[in-house]
Amino acid sequence: MSIAVAGASGRMGQLILQQVFESPQATLVGAKVSCTSPLNEAPLTSLFPYAPQTLILTSQTDRAFKDAQIIIDFTVPETLRTHLEVAQREKIGMIIGTTGLSQEHFTMLEKASLTIPILYSANFSLGINLLIEVVKEASKSLGAGFDIEMLEMHHRHKQDAPSGTSLSLAKAAAEGRNLTLQEKAIYDRTRERQARREDDIGFAVLRGGSVIGDHSVIFASDEEIVEFSHRALKREMYAKGALRAALWLANQKPGYYKFSDILTTSEKKVVS
Repeated sequence: MSIAVAGASGRMGQLILQQVFESPQATLVGAKVSCTSPLNEAPLTSLFPYAPQTLILTSQTDRAFKDAQIIIDFTVPETLRTHLEVAQREKIGMIIGTTGLSQEHFTMLEKASLTIPILYSANFSLGINLLIEVVKEASKSLGAGFDIEMLEMHHRHKQDAPSGTSLSLAKAAAEGRNLTLQEKAIYDRTRERQARREDDIGFAVLRGGSVIGDHSVIFASDEEIVEFSHRALKREMYAKGALRAALWLANQKPGYYKFSDILTTSEKKVVS
């Protein structure tokens, strides 16, 4: 399967490239970088000496994507529209791991998914995506007697807060109780002096050091506390998950998919 990687010179981009090179099921056909990148128009061998000499790091979207079946995009929200336009025109599926997207961006994804397969996830860790499903069921089973709080910590350079993963976990907890996260989320308790309301979903955000990503979902009642946690040890897990998603998406029809769809499909294969 032919893959193009957007954000190829970035930290995640290089990890994804490494996974593609190591996979017997995937072939790299394009690598896109920012127009301001010092590597723009440099041979990919400047990053990976064993890369095909014909591959060039380029900021030209059409050139980077033209031969791909799937695009893996871990860039910035500002590039999403251009990437989607090319993907739709060329009928290329997209894996999107860009965080900090607005509701406008998600509307764009939903519209594009009518013509191409798109899989978006705020986190491509297998463990986190399993945790999302567990949290939804736990929230449903524990009920309103347990308050819900989110706790996360990331490295000092992370800009968006709360993280996309924290929001995904909170959304799962809300859905477990038929709540709308947008109506129940509490991001700042310093503005108002008031007691916690029954269905509030609170967020605590920590930034410091080189922490890759720690997430906890806390269910607290008067009698006990149930806590689900995940700690990322290596960034490679995100790249492995992104490639796994790309290989899966190549066989899907146009639609808007989640990482949990991959898990469900795998589960059905095991059962059968």
